[in-house]
Amino acid sequence: MLYEAKLPADELQFLDHLIGCSIERIVGDGWSIEIQLQDRILHCFPEEEATPDNEHELGGVDRLRVELIHTSTMQSRPFIAAELGKVISISVLSLLAGFTPPTPVPSTPLLGIVIPPGIAYGHFYFRPEFREHVTATLSMKQAIIDWDIGIEIVTERCSSIVLYTKGYFVRASMNGLPSQDWARDELLSKRAFS
Repeated sequence: MLYEAKLPADELQFLDHLIGCSIERIVGDGWSIEIQLQDRILHCFPEEEATPDNEHELGGVDRLRVELIHTSTMQSRPFIAAELGKVISISVLSLLAGFTPPTPVPSTPLLGIVIPPGIAYGHFYFRPEFREHVTATLSMKQAIIDWDIGIEIVTERCSSIVLYTKGYFVRASMNGLPSQDWARDELLSKRAFS
C-alpha cells in the first residue's frame, strides 16, 4: 500500500509566496511554529495521516501542515530566531518510509503517570532512487509512505532553517538538518522553490 503524506497545492503556494519576503521572527509553542512576516504569518503544525497496513492497523505519520493566519497565537512566547532577512529559497524535504515490525513494550512512567504495556513500532527509511523497486516489491503487504516530513528555508542571514515533524510536534533546526535518523542527504529528496 503506497500512501502519500504530501503538502497539498494550497500549502505549497503559501511557501512559494515566502520567496523574497523578510522573516521577522520564528516562534514556537512546543507543538507548532509560526513564521512571522510583516504582513502575514505562516502557522506550521503537525497533521496526522493514516497509513495502516495488515500489521499496523493504526499506522500513521505526521506531516507538516502550513496555514496562513493574520494574528499570532504566540505573542507572549520567546522567539527561536529573529531578523532573518529575505527568503532566498525553500525546499520541501521528502522521504520514503515504512514501519518496523510491531513489538511488545512494557509499561512506562511518564510525567507522574504510567502508560500501560502495549505494542510499539518505528519507521525505517529507503533511499529515493529505490522508490519503484520498494513499491513494487513491498507495497502489496505493508505500508510505504512518500512523506513530506519538513521544509528547509534559506534566507539572507541563515543558510539552512529546517522545520520538521517529530511525533506530533513541529521542531526547528537553525543549523541545517537535525540529528534525526531520517535526516541524511542520501535519504531525502528536495523539491525546491526559488
